Amino acid sequence: MWPQPHLPTHPMMSKETRQNKLAEAKQKLRDYHPQASPSVGTGAGDTKKKNINNGANPETTTSGGCHSPEDEKKASHQHQEALRRELEAQVHTIRILTCEKAELQTALYYSQRAVQQLQGECRHLVGRLHDSWKFAGELERALSAVATQKKKAERYIEELTKERDALSLELYRNTITDDELKEKNAELQEKLRLVESEKSEIQLNVKELERKLEKAKLLLPQQLQEEADHLGKELQSVSAKLQAQVEENKLWNRLYQQQEEKIREQEKRQEQEKNIRSRRRRYGSRRRRGRSRRRRCGGRRRRYGSRRRR
Repeated sequence: MWPQPHLPTHPMMSKETRQNKLAEAKQKLRDYHPQASPSVGTGAGDTKKKNINNGANPETTTSGGCHSPEDEKKASHQHQEALRRELEAQVHTIRILTCEKAELQTALYYSQRAVQQLQGECRHLVGRLHDSWKFAGELERALSAVATQKKKAERYIEELTKERDALSLELYRNTITDDELKEKNAELQEKLRLVESEKSEIQLNVKELERKLEKAKLLLPQQLQEEADHLGKELQSVSAKLQAQVEENKLWNRLYQQQEEKIREQEKRQEQEKNIRSRRRRYGSRRRRGRSRRRRCGGRRRRYGSRRRR
């Protein structure tokens, strides 16, 4: 509530004082008029009688009931006295009315000043009201922006939730596949180790056969020709087996590389899931900043409300 405007004091008669003075002036007029009326009426009647007597019968007037000059002088004096008193009463009344006029003008002046002061306060209040409307509009826009951001965040959270569920399902499947791949990889490594051991044994056998063949060629070039041919055939057979084993080894190597690629893809998916979790944490921090901003808006609204109460 705003304080009421304080009007300065002014030298103005109270209503009761003015009424008392007016009643006193009217009483004086009533007191003066009854005294003046008989005299005036007597003088007028004497004048009429005098005129009638003068016009009709001068002798009767002079010899009959005509007043003496002293009576006429006395009546004229009384008439003048009554007129004087009435004039004084009217002058007194005029003075009272003049005083009241001055007081009313003073009251009008102070009333106009009070009205001007109230107009200034009204303009100030209107300005504050416009500021309040403007601030309320800003708050509404801020709330609308926060609501829009909240809707976007909810949609983003929903999308992230769906993506998380899909990734969780895929991760579960990949976990099972990863375990199977690890088992297969272990089996392939074991087979590869066996193939390599067999290859080394075959190579040793080939070298041993080559040494025997050389010895046979040196010791028995003719007798052992057939044996040499047989050993050559055996050597070709062993070489063919070795070649087949090498091809099989290459195949196992390719399978092993494919398993390695699948494992790398699995690690990449896990890295993507970590990134999504970090994005969710960043989004959570962004939501906390949004909440702090809303709390600041609420503080501004409370300060504005306390300002309005003041």
